[in-house]
Amino acid sequence: MLTKLRNRFFLLMTGFSVIFLITAFTAVYAVSYFKTSSEINEKLNFTEVLEINTDKEVSLGGEKTTALVVSRVFPNLGVYFNLIVDKNGKILVIDSALEFPADVYEKVGFDAWTHNNRQTIKFADRLWKYKITPSVTQIIIDNGSSSDHTDTDETYQIRFLDVTESMESLNTLRNTLLLTGSALLLAFFFMSLYFSNRAVKPMQAVWDNQQRFLGDVSHELKTPLSIITANIGVLYANKEETVESQIKWLDYILNGTKRMSELVQNMLTLSKIETENTFSIKTPVNISSTLAETVNSFEAAANTKNINIEENISGNISATAYPGLIEQVIYILLDNAVRYTPSGGIISIILHKEKSAAVLTVQNNGAGIPKEDLPKIFDRFFRSDISRTNSGDSFGLGLPIAKSAVDKLGGKIEAESTENEKTTFTVKIPL
Repeated sequence: MLTKLRNRFFLLMTGFSVIFLITAFTAVYAVSYFKTSSEINEKLNFTEVLEINTDKEVSLGGEKTTALVVSRVFPNLGVYFNLIVDKNGKILVIDSALEFPADVYEKVGFDAWTHNNRQTIKFADRLWKYKITPSVTQIIIDNGSSSDHTDTDETYQIRFLDVTESMESLNTLRNTLLLTGSALLLAFFFMSLYFSNRAVKPMQAVWDNQQRFLGDVSHELKTPLSIITANIGVLYANKEETVESQIKWLDYILNGTKRMSELVQNMLTLSKIETENTFSIKTPVNISSTLAETVNSFEAAANTKNINIEENISGNISATAYPGLIEQVIYILLDNAVRYTPSGGIISIILHKEKSAAVLTVQNNGAGIPKEDLPKIFDRFFRSDISRTNSGDSFGLGLPIAKSAVDKLGGKIEAESTENEKTTFTVKIPL
């Protein structure tokens, strides 16, 4: 399920990235393309009357052309030349400041006239765009006493505009956008993959914890349920016996029921702590008095094992917190200390103020916790071999509940241990 979610998230991020890049780069290229095309068309559509004045007969004969050659330059039009042709495509006037051979003009004029729909032609290692439009051309021949006007009817102007640089700029822009876009898409691909995995990772951890939690709960419930079922079977097999004679089996059933009740209560406590907005508002809590009262409640249990409790509690240390959580953390740590301290052992309890935090230290001598087990002691249902031996009725939920409570208080809990010597828990609660 989470794999499908990750894949969908990855595809969604990648899809948005692709659409965004294609849209942005297409827009950039389209704007540049239409701007360049507009400038080219503006130059191609520039029109003017061509008027030629001469004081002698115009000879349209030449070395390789019969056309009249004139030279004009319009700076704003770029590199261009015009050919004036008649209705049959014969060149009448070559209007060019470029030094091309006459046969070149003849050839390109013929190609342009016969392939009007092509609009581009390449010669002299340059790319030219051309356009054919109606033209007005007037030749005035002045013979001194009279002037003859020759109006060329039905003439056409073929304007050739050098667009090599413009097209190369567009090609360069296109290639740059494609290269940049490909690089960005590749980067977005790996970023999407990274963030997809990162986004799903917490959910995967929660899912794994939930599955492990359910498995652990099922395992913990299996034993008391088996005990209850087995003892009920014994009772059914001895229906004729009195209740008093069967009290042993009933005690087993009662113990199994209590164990399940304790497990369910611990799970509910853990769930309540980890669920937000399940506690009332924070109130001032006197940690010193709460700790002293809780220690007093464990004196009887400690005396039965001849355990000596040493206290060093600084007075009037208060914090704005959830009262029930602080008391629960203290109870769990003291319960663990009494549970795992051997007979005749010592429990040391210290509370002092350190900067802006209350620091509680609970230390007991005893078997300690193996070094490899220390990172796991706050995991749900974890029990080291030592704890299984010394306290078979433990579910391994006490320390996870304490850690969740400290986290809820915005504090920190740590554990240190030396095997066969001592174990120390340190809790820091912000004031």
